[in-house]
Amino acid sequence: MKRNYTSIVVCILILSVFISGCKTNNETTAQGDQNLEKYAGYTASYLYEAIGYIYFFSSTILYSEILSILLTYNNSTGYWSINKTTPLGYTIDVRIQFKDGAGNVQKYYNLTTTNTITTEGTITGPEGSVTFNITMTGLTPNSNIYTTNGNGTSSYLGYNGSFEINNLQMSKQEDVYPESGTIIVTSGGQTVTITFNGTDTATGTYSVAGATITFRVNLTT
Repeated sequence: MKRNYTSIVVCILILSVFISGCKTNNETTAQGDQNLEKYAGYTASYLYEAIGYIYFFSSTILYSEILSILLTYNNSTGYWSINKTTPLGYTIDVRIQFKDGAGNVQKYYNLTTTNTITTEGTITGPEGSVTFNITMTGLTPNSNIYTTNGNGTSSYLGYNGSFEINNLQMSKQEDVYPESGTIIVTSGGQTVTITFNGTDTATGTYSVAGATITFRVNLTT
């Protein structure tokens, strides 16, 4: 996962990548639905990358008052929000909130006390859209791993589906792959489970006519 350090807005806009292109380098070990595998693989890949970007920019930039230049804070809800259309044609309606270990809302990310980040919203682009609600916990300094859970829906070139992020555990180091956890993608009556293992290759499984189909998702490209 290569990060672009030149733009703070990437933290909010990264999920727009989710609907801008599809990874095609899945390798199937049995005859299955390659379109489904492609859709599930790119969904899982871009979600994990988005989670890494959100953590990275929150912990390195978003703790400062520069937030108020880019986003609007709502004192009633405790969420920062951004609602805009980018030059590339993406409409972004996203909210982000920080909490400490006791569940108290924090206006800014605090390097010492912030434990939870919640991000929710909808991004719509020329080729599709994604709606999401993602929560990251375990962000305090005494933990080297943070855990992400969440869900959402997406569409890409007419391919529609939903996803669940279950106990996705990632190191706080840069450019790492999820150490464990799953992303479950459902589309067209099929459910695909993508399982992470700390390497650059995740494993996808689903069933067709009683047979279990297994394929690999390359997370490097």
